[in-house]
Amino acid sequence: MPDGCTKEGGIFSPSALQTRFLGFALRNPIISASSEVNLDKDLVISIIKAGVGGVVLKTWTSEQAFKIRIRPYQFPLGRINEAYKASGSFLSLSAPDIRSVEEYLSQLPQVVEICKGNGVLLIASFYERPKQIGKWVENARRLKDAGIDIIELNFSSPSAVSEFRANLRLAGVIIRSILDQVDVKVGVKISPDMEPLEQLVEDWEKAGIAYIAAHNAFSGIVVDTEKEEPFGAPCISGYAMGRAFLPISLARIVRIRRVTDLPIIGIGGVFSGSDALQYLLIGCELVGVSSAVFVEGRKVISHILDEISEWMSCKGYRSLADFKGKAFRLVESTSEVKSREQFPFAVPPLTPFIPKVKKDLCIRCYKCLDTCIYGVFEEADNGDVKVNDANCYSCGFCVGICPNGAIVLVQRKATDTVVWSGRGTAETFKQKERR
Repeated sequence: MPDGCTKEGGIFSPSALQTRFLGFALRNPIISASSEVNLDKDLVISIIKAGVGGVVLKTWTSEQAFKIRIRPYQFPLGRINEAYKASGSFLSLSAPDIRSVEEYLSQLPQVVEICKGNGVLLIASFYERPKQIGKWVENARRLKDAGIDIIELNFSSPSAVSEFRANLRLAGVIIRSILDQVDVKVGVKISPDMEPLEQLVEDWEKAGIAYIAAHNAFSGIVVDTEKEEPFGAPCISGYAMGRAFLPISLARIVRIRRVTDLPIIGIGGVFSGSDALQYLLIGCELVGVSSAVFVEGRKVISHILDEISEWMSCKGYRSLADFKGKAFRLVESTSEVKSREQFPFAVPPLTPFIPKVKKDLCIRCYKCLDTCIYGVFEEADNGDVKVNDANCYSCGFCVGICPNGAIVLVQRKATDTVVWSGRGTAETFKQKERR
Protein backbone atom coordinates (compact mmCIF):
# COMPACT_ATOMS: atom_id res chain seq x y z
CA MET A 1 0.00 0.00 0.00
CA PRO A 2 1.38 3.47 -0.89
CA ASP A 3 2.95 5.75 1.69
CA GLY A 4 0.28 7.52 3.71
CA CYS A 5 -2.53 5.22 2.51
CA THR A 6 -4.77 4.00 5.29
CA LYS A 7 -7.93 2.95 3.49
CA GLU A 8 -9.11 1.28 0.32
CA GLY A 9 -10.84 3.66 -2.06
CA GLY A 10 -12.29 1.23 -4.59
CA ILE A 11 -11.53 0.55 -8.26
CA PHE A 12 -9.23 3.15 -9.83
CA SER A 13 -9.80 4.40 -13.37
CA PRO A 14 -6.74 5.41 -15.44
CA SER A 15 -8.77 8.38 -16.67
CA ALA A 16 -8.41 9.84 -13.17
CA LEU A 17 -4.85 10.82 -14.12
CA GLN A 18 -5.93 12.82 -17.15
CA THR A 19 -5.37 16.55 -17.00
CA ARG A 20 -5.24 19.68 -19.12
CA PHE A 21 -2.44 22.18 -19.50
CA LEU A 22 -2.92 25.47 -21.36
CA GLY A 23 -5.78 23.95 -23.30
CA PHE A 24 -3.96 20.73 -24.21
CA ALA A 25 -5.23 17.34 -23.00
CA LEU A 26 -2.69 15.02 -21.34
CA ARG A 27 -3.12 11.40 -20.35
CA ASN A 28 -1.32 12.10 -17.07
CA PRO A 29 0.63 14.93 -15.35
CA ILE A 30 4.07 13.33 -15.60
CA ILE A 31 6.21 14.80 -18.37
CA SER A 32 9.75 14.10 -19.45
CA ALA A 33 11.65 17.26 -18.54
CA SER A 34 14.18 18.73 -20.96
CA SER A 35 17.29 16.55 -21.03
CA GLU A 36 19.27 14.03 -23.08
CA VAL A 37 16.38 11.63 -22.53
CA ASN A 38 14.49 13.55 -25.24
CA LEU A 39 17.43 14.25 -27.52
CA ASP A 40 16.09 12.83 -30.80
CA LYS A 41 13.19 11.04 -32.47
CA ASP A 42 14.05 7.53 -31.30
CA LEU A 43 14.58 8.64 -27.70
CA VAL A 44 11.28 10.52 -27.75
CA ILE A 45 9.52 7.37 -28.95
CA SER A 46 11.09 5.42 -26.08
CA ILE A 47 10.02 7.88 -23.39
CA ILE A 48 6.48 8.06 -24.82
CA LYS A 49 6.27 4.27 -24.61
CA ALA A 50 7.34 4.58 -20.97
CA GLY A 51 4.07 6.40 -20.33
CA VAL A 52 4.71 10.14 -20.03
CA GLY A 53 1.94 12.63 -20.74
CA GLY A 54 4.26 15.17 -22.32
CA VAL A 55 7.79 15.75 -23.57
CA VAL A 56 10.05 18.79 -23.31
CA LEU A 57 12.73 18.41 -25.94
CA LYS A 58 16.40 18.80 -25.17
CA THR A 59 17.27 22.51 -25.10
CA TRP A 60 18.88 23.82 -28.25
CA THR A 61 20.49 27.05 -29.36
CA SER A 62 22.03 28.43 -32.54
CA GLU A 63 25.07 29.69 -30.58
CA GLN A 64 27.96 27.29 -31.18
CA ALA A 65 29.90 28.44 -28.10
CA PHE A 66 27.07 27.20 -25.86
CA LYS A 67 27.02 23.74 -27.47
CA ILE A 68 30.57 22.66 -26.67
CA ARG A 69 30.33 19.27 -25.04
CA ILE A 70 33.25 17.88 -23.06
CA ARG A 71 33.54 14.12 -22.77
CA PRO A 72 32.86 12.30 -20.57
CA TYR A 73 30.16 14.55 -19.13
CA GLN A 74 27.87 12.43 -16.90
CA PHE A 75 29.19 11.41 -13.46
CA PRO A 76 26.97 9.39 -11.06
CA LEU A 77 28.13 9.88 -7.47
CA GLY A 78 27.35 6.43 -6.12
CA ARG A 79 31.03 5.45 -6.11
CA ILE A 80 31.81 8.34 -3.79
CA ASN A 81 29.52 7.19 -0.96
CA GLU A 82 26.25 5.40 -0.26
CA ALA A 83 24.38 8.59 0.63
CA TYR A 84 24.92 9.97 -2.87
CA LYS A 85 23.89 6.63 -4.34
CA ALA A 86 20.70 6.45 -2.29
CA SER A 87 19.69 9.97 -3.34
CA GLY A 88 20.27 9.36 -7.06
CA SER A 89 22.82 12.17 -7.20
CA PHE A 90 25.08 12.83 -10.15
CA LEU A 91 26.99 15.64 -11.78
CA SER A 92 26.46 16.54 -15.40
CA LEU A 93 28.23 18.77 -17.89
CA SER A 94 25.70 18.13 -20.62
CA ALA A 95 25.43 20.93 -23.16
CA PRO A 96 22.47 21.94 -25.37
CA ASP A 97 21.54 19.83 -28.38
CA ILE A 98 24.69 19.74 -30.53
CA ARG A 99 22.87 19.47 -33.86
CA SER A 100 22.84 22.45 -36.18
CA VAL A 101 19.68 24.52 -36.30
CA GLU A 102 18.97 23.20 -39.81
CA GLU A 103 19.41 19.56 -38.78
CA TYR A 104 17.31 20.05 -35.64
CA LEU A 105 14.47 21.72 -37.53
CA SER A 106 14.54 19.19 -40.39
CA GLN A 107 13.95 16.33 -37.94
CA LEU A 108 11.41 18.18 -35.80
CA PRO A 109 8.31 17.44 -37.97
CA GLN A 110 8.80 13.71 -37.36
CA VAL A 111 8.88 14.27 -33.62
CA VAL A 112 5.78 16.45 -33.86
CA GLU A 113 3.94 13.75 -35.80
CA ILE A 114 4.94 11.07 -33.27
CA CYS A 115 3.75 13.14 -30.30
CA LYS A 116 0.48 14.13 -31.94
CA GLY A 117 -0.16 10.53 -32.96
CA ASN A 118 0.25 9.43 -29.36
CA GLY A 119 -1.67 12.31 -27.79
CA VAL A 120 1.47 13.58 -26.04
CA LEU A 121 2.13 17.26 -25.37
CA LEU A 122 5.27 18.53 -27.11
CA ILE A 123 7.24 21.48 -25.74
CA ALA A 124 10.40 22.83 -27.38
CA SER A 125 13.06 24.43 -25.18
CA PHE A 126 15.61 26.90 -26.53
CA TYR A 127 17.62 30.02 -25.79
CA GLU A 128 19.92 32.53 -27.44
CA ARG A 129 22.17 35.26 -26.11
CA PRO A 130 19.93 37.69 -24.19
CA LYS A 131 20.69 40.68 -26.41
CA GLN A 132 19.98 38.84 -29.68
CA ILE A 133 16.24 39.53 -29.63
CA GLY A 134 15.88 38.92 -33.35
CA LYS A 135 17.20 35.37 -33.02
CA TRP A 136 14.76 34.62 -30.21
CA VAL A 137 11.86 35.74 -32.38
CA GLU A 138 13.12 34.00 -35.52
CA ASN A 139 13.64 30.65 -33.83
CA ALA A 140 10.35 30.84 -31.95
CA ARG A 141 8.61 31.34 -35.28
CA ARG A 142 10.44 28.39 -36.83
CA LEU A 143 9.46 26.16 -33.90
CA LYS A 144 5.85 27.24 -34.17
CA ASP A 145 5.84 26.61 -37.93
CA ALA A 146 7.20 23.10 -37.28
CA GLY A 147 4.11 22.30 -35.22
CA ILE A 148 5.39 22.56 -31.65
CA ASP A 149 2.58 22.87 -29.08
CA ILE A 150 4.35 25.19 -26.63
CA ILE A 151 7.71 26.95 -26.44
CA GLU A 152 9.82 27.03 -23.28
CA LEU A 153 12.39 29.81 -23.02
CA ASN A 154 15.30 28.41 -21.05
CA PHE A 155 16.59 31.31 -18.97
CA SER A 156 18.40 28.83 -16.71
CA SER A 157 20.91 27.01 -18.93
CA PRO A 158 24.32 26.76 -17.20
CA SER A 159 25.98 27.37 -20.57
CA ALA A 160 24.78 30.96 -20.56
CA VAL A 161 23.68 31.60 -16.98
CA SER A 162 26.19 34.39 -16.38
CA GLU A 163 24.86 36.29 -19.40
CA PHE A 164 21.28 35.88 -18.24
CA ARG A 165 22.09 37.09 -14.73
CA ALA A 166 23.63 40.22 -16.16
CA ASN A 167 20.70 40.82 -18.52
CA LEU A 168 17.59 39.66 -16.66
CA ARG A 169 15.92 42.97 -17.50
CA LEU A 170 15.92 41.81 -21.13
CA ALA A 171 13.80 38.76 -20.31
CA GLY A 172 10.62 40.79 -20.51
CA VAL A 173 11.72 42.27 -23.83
CA ILE A 174 12.39 38.78 -25.22
CA ILE A 175 9.00 37.49 -24.10
CA ARG A 176 7.07 40.48 -25.46
CA SER A 177 8.96 40.44 -28.76
CA ILE A 178 8.14 36.78 -29.35
CA LEU A 179 4.50 37.12 -28.39
CA ASP A 180 4.08 40.25 -30.52
CA GLN A 181 5.23 38.41 -33.62
CA VAL A 182 4.49 34.71 -33.07
CA ASP A 183 1.12 33.17 -32.17
CA VAL A 184 2.36 30.67 -29.61
CA LYS A 185 2.10 29.93 -25.90
CA VAL A 186 5.41 30.66 -24.16
CA GLY A 187 6.73 29.54 -20.78
CA VAL A 188 9.94 30.23 -18.90
CA LYS A 189 12.30 27.75 -17.24
CA ILE A 190 14.16 29.16 -14.26
CA SER A 191 17.17 28.23 -12.16
CA PRO A 192 17.03 27.72 -8.37
CA ASP A 193 19.12 30.83 -7.68
CA MET A 194 17.29 33.42 -9.79
CA GLU A 195 16.48 36.42 -7.61
CA PRO A 196 14.55 38.54 -6.80
CA LEU A 197 12.21 35.64 -7.56
CA GLU A 198 8.85 37.25 -6.84
CA GLN A 199 9.66 40.40 -8.80
CA LEU A 200 10.90 38.43 -11.80
CA VAL A 201 7.77 36.28 -11.85
CA GLU A 202 5.52 39.32 -11.71
CA ASP A 203 7.48 41.00 -14.50
CA TRP A 204 7.35 37.92 -16.71
CA GLU A 205 3.64 37.49 -16.12
CA LYS A 206 3.05 41.10 -17.20
CA ALA A 207 5.13 40.34 -20.31
CA GLY A 208 2.73 37.52 -21.17
CA ILE A 209 4.22 34.15 -20.24
CA ALA A 210 1.77 31.26 -19.97
CA TYR A 211 3.57 29.15 -17.36
CA ILE A 212 6.74 28.68 -15.32
CA ALA A 213 8.95 25.57 -15.23
CA ALA A 214 10.68 25.40 -11.85
CA HIS A 215 13.49 24.47 -11.56
CA ASN A 216 16.65 23.62 -13.42
CA ALA A 217 19.37 22.05 -11.27
CA PHE A 218 22.09 23.71 -9.22
CA SER A 219 25.70 23.73 -10.32
CA GLY A 220 28.15 21.79 -8.17
CA ILE A 221 31.47 20.08 -7.66
CA VAL A 222 32.56 17.01 -5.68
CA VAL A 223 36.06 16.12 -4.48
CA ASP A 224 37.18 12.48 -4.58
CA THR A 225 39.03 12.21 -1.28
CA GLU A 226 40.64 8.89 -2.22
CA LYS A 227 42.23 10.44 -5.29
CA GLU A 228 42.50 13.92 -3.72
CA GLU A 229 41.21 15.59 -6.86
CA PRO A 230 37.95 16.84 -8.38
CA PHE A 231 35.54 14.04 -9.21
CA GLY A 232 34.73 13.52 -12.88
CA ALA A 233 35.78 16.78 -14.50
CA PRO A 234 38.10 19.44 -13.02
CA CYS A 235 35.46 22.17 -13.09
CA ILE A 236 32.11 23.13 -11.61
CA SER A 237 29.44 21.04 -13.26
CA GLY A 238 26.42 22.60 -14.91
CA TYR A 239 24.04 20.35 -13.02
CA ALA A 240 24.20 18.72 -9.57
CA MET A 241 21.11 16.52 -9.50
CA GLY A 242 19.37 14.22 -7.06
CA ARG A 243 16.52 13.82 -4.63
CA ALA A 244 17.85 16.35 -2.12
CA PHE A 245 16.90 19.10 -4.57
CA LEU A 246 13.15 18.46 -4.14
CA PRO A 247 12.48 20.51 -0.95
CA ILE A 248 14.49 23.42 -2.35
CA SER A 249 12.51 23.48 -5.57
CA LEU A 250 9.25 23.02 -3.68
CA ALA A 251 9.94 25.96 -1.36
CA ARG A 252 10.58 28.28 -4.28
CA ILE A 253 7.39 27.10 -5.96
CA VAL A 254 5.50 28.13 -2.82
CA ARG A 255 7.03 31.59 -3.21
CA ILE A 256 6.00 31.69 -6.87
CA ARG A 257 2.44 30.61 -6.13
CA ARG A 258 2.07 33.41 -3.59
CA VAL A 259 2.43 36.04 -6.31
CA THR A 260 0.85 34.41 -9.37
CA ASP A 261 -1.82 31.98 -10.52
CA LEU A 262 0.22 30.97 -13.56
CA PRO A 263 0.47 27.20 -14.10
CA ILE A 264 3.72 25.69 -12.84
CA ILE A 265 5.63 22.63 -13.98
CA GLY A 266 7.41 21.30 -10.91
CA ILE A 267 10.86 19.87 -11.57
CA GLY A 268 13.61 18.50 -9.35
CA GLY A 269 14.31 15.35 -7.33
CA VAL A 270 11.36 13.25 -8.53
CA PHE A 271 12.14 9.55 -8.18
CA SER A 272 8.83 8.16 -6.93
CA GLY A 273 5.09 8.70 -6.92
CA SER A 274 5.39 10.27 -3.47
CA ASP A 275 7.90 12.78 -4.82
CA ALA A 276 5.61 13.71 -7.71
CA LEU A 277 2.62 13.99 -5.39
CA GLN A 278 4.41 16.63 -3.35
CA TYR A 279 4.52 18.89 -6.40
CA LEU A 280 0.86 18.20 -7.21
CA LEU A 281 -0.26 18.80 -3.63
CA ILE A 282 1.58 22.12 -3.60
CA GLY A 283 -0.36 23.10 -6.72
CA CYS A 284 1.78 22.27 -9.77
CA GLU A 285 -0.14 21.40 -12.91
CA LEU A 286 2.52 19.05 -14.27
CA VAL A 287 5.59 17.31 -12.85
CA GLY A 288 8.83 16.99 -14.80
CA VAL A 289 11.01 13.88 -14.45
CA SER A 290 14.54 13.59 -15.81
CA SER A 291 17.32 12.57 -13.40
CA ALA A 292 15.42 9.49 -12.24
CA VAL A 293 15.31 8.16 -15.81
CA PHE A 294 19.11 8.29 -15.95
CA VAL A 295 19.49 6.58 -12.56
CA GLU A 296 16.59 4.09 -12.63
CA GLY A 297 15.84 3.71 -16.35
CA ARG A 298 12.62 4.53 -18.21
CA LYS A 299 10.69 2.03 -16.10
CA VAL A 300 10.67 4.65 -13.34
CA ILE A 301 7.90 6.49 -15.24
CA SER A 302 5.46 3.60 -14.91
CA HIS A 303 6.47 3.11 -11.28
CA ILE A 304 5.72 6.78 -10.53
CA LEU A 305 2.35 6.58 -12.30
CA ASP A 306 1.44 3.34 -10.54
CA GLU A 307 2.26 4.81 -7.14
CA ILE A 308 0.19 7.93 -7.83
CA SER A 309 -2.71 5.75 -9.00
CA GLU A 310 -2.55 3.52 -5.93
CA TRP A 311 -2.37 6.54 -3.62
CA MET A 312 -5.37 8.17 -5.29
CA SER A 313 -7.32 4.92 -5.11
CA CYS A 314 -6.74 4.37 -1.42
CA LYS A 315 -7.50 8.03 -0.65
CA GLY A 316 -10.70 7.89 -2.66
CA TYR A 317 -9.69 10.62 -5.14
CA ARG A 318 -11.33 10.41 -8.55
CA SER A 319 -9.34 13.14 -10.27
CA LEU A 320 -6.19 15.21 -9.83
CA ALA A 321 -8.38 18.25 -9.17
CA ASP A 322 -9.63 16.59 -5.97
CA PHE A 323 -6.30 17.20 -4.23
CA LYS A 324 -4.17 19.47 -6.39
CA GLY A 325 -2.95 22.41 -4.31
CA LYS A 326 -4.38 21.00 -1.07
CA ALA A 327 -1.08 21.33 0.80
CA PHE A 328 -0.38 24.83 -0.55
CA ARG A 329 -3.48 26.15 1.19
CA LEU A 330 -1.96 25.07 4.49
CA VAL A 331 1.42 26.74 3.99
CA GLU A 332 2.03 29.90 6.01
CA SER A 333 4.90 32.34 6.21
CA THR A 334 7.48 31.73 8.91
CA SER A 335 6.55 35.07 10.49
CA GLU A 336 2.91 33.97 10.80
CA VAL A 337 3.92 30.75 12.54
CA LYS A 338 6.31 32.60 14.86
CA SER A 339 3.62 35.13 15.79
CA ARG A 340 1.55 32.34 17.37
CA GLU A 341 4.37 30.71 19.32
CA GLN A 342 3.36 30.51 23.00
CA PHE A 343 6.81 29.63 24.34
CA PRO A 344 9.20 31.69 22.20
CA PHE A 345 12.04 31.93 24.72
CA ALA A 346 11.51 28.89 26.93
CA VAL A 347 14.50 26.85 28.10
CA PRO A 348 14.56 23.51 29.96
CA PRO A 349 12.89 22.54 32.18
CA LEU A 350 10.17 25.04 31.18
CA THR A 351 9.86 23.97 27.55
CA PRO A 352 6.35 22.77 26.58
CA PHE A 353 6.98 19.37 24.98
CA ILE A 354 9.01 16.27 25.85
CA PRO A 355 9.68 12.92 24.15
CA LYS A 356 7.78 9.79 25.09
CA VAL A 357 9.20 6.37 24.25
CA LYS A 358 6.81 3.61 23.25
CA LYS A 359 8.41 0.59 24.85
CA ASP A 360 6.59 -1.87 22.61
CA LEU A 361 8.21 -0.26 19.55
CA CYS A 362 11.66 0.52 20.94
CA ILE A 363 14.31 -1.85 19.54
CA ARG A 364 17.07 -0.51 21.82
CA CYS A 365 19.23 0.70 18.98
CA TYR A 366 20.05 3.79 21.09
CA LYS A 367 20.05 6.05 18.07
CA CYS A 368 18.32 8.66 20.23
CA LEU A 369 21.10 8.50 22.82
CA ASP A 370 23.77 8.92 20.17
CA THR A 371 22.14 11.84 18.39
CA CYS A 372 20.43 13.99 21.04
CA ILE A 373 22.85 16.85 21.61
CA TYR A 374 21.00 17.89 24.80
CA GLY A 375 21.50 14.59 26.61
CA VAL A 376 17.79 13.86 27.01
CA PHE A 377 18.10 10.09 26.59
CA GLU A 378 19.92 7.61 28.83
CA GLU A 379 20.19 3.85 29.01
CA ALA A 380 18.43 2.46 32.09
CA ASP A 381 19.84 -0.43 34.12
CA ASN A 382 17.46 -2.84 32.39
CA GLY A 383 18.45 -1.63 28.91
CA ASP A 384 15.37 0.48 28.31
CA VAL A 385 15.66 4.03 27.04
CA LYS A 386 15.17 6.52 29.85
CA VAL A 387 14.04 10.10 29.23
CA ASN A 388 15.65 12.94 31.19
CA ASP A 389 13.05 15.54 30.22
CA ALA A 390 14.65 18.26 32.35
CA ASN A 391 17.17 18.70 29.51
CA CYS A 392 14.65 18.79 26.65
CA TYR A 393 14.36 21.82 24.38
CA SER A 394 11.22 20.44 22.63
CA CYS A 395 13.04 20.39 19.29
CA GLY A 396 11.45 17.14 18.04
CA PHE A 397 14.54 15.77 16.31
CA CYS A 398 14.35 12.46 18.18
CA VAL A 399 10.90 11.73 16.73
CA GLY A 400 12.24 11.68 13.20
CA ILE A 401 15.58 10.01 13.94
CA CYS A 402 14.06 6.94 15.60
CA PRO A 403 14.17 4.17 12.96
CA ASN A 404 11.11 2.37 14.35
CA GLY A 405 8.75 5.23 15.16
CA ALA A 406 9.04 4.54 18.89
CA ILE A 407 9.29 8.19 19.98
CA VAL A 408 6.58 10.84 19.95
CA LEU A 409 6.60 14.39 21.29
CA VAL A 410 3.96 15.02 23.96
CA GLN A 411 2.74 17.85 26.17
CA ARG A 412 5.01 18.16 29.20
CA LYS A 413 1.97 18.69 31.43
CA ALA A 414 -0.29 16.19 29.66
CA THR A 415 1.84 13.29 28.46
CA ASP A 416 -1.05 11.52 26.77
CA THR A 417 -1.42 14.43 24.34
CA VAL A 418 0.78 13.85 21.28
CA VAL A 419 1.87 16.99 19.40
CA TRP A 420 4.31 15.41 16.91
CA SER A 421 4.45 11.81 15.71
CA GLY A 422 6.70 12.26 12.70
CA ARG A 423 3.98 12.54 10.04
CA GLY A 424 2.06 15.50 8.66
CA THR A 425 2.16 18.87 10.40
CA ALA A 426 2.84 18.98 14.14
CA GLU A 427 -0.37 19.61 16.07
CA THR A 428 1.14 22.61 17.81
CA PHE A 429 1.19 24.51 14.49
CA LYS A 430 -2.38 23.75 13.44
CA GLN A 431 -4.82 26.60 13.81
CA LYS A 432 -8.25 25.80 15.23
CA GLU A 433 -9.99 26.62 11.95
CA ARG A 434 -7.89 23.98 10.20
CA ARG A 435 -8.86 21.15 12.49
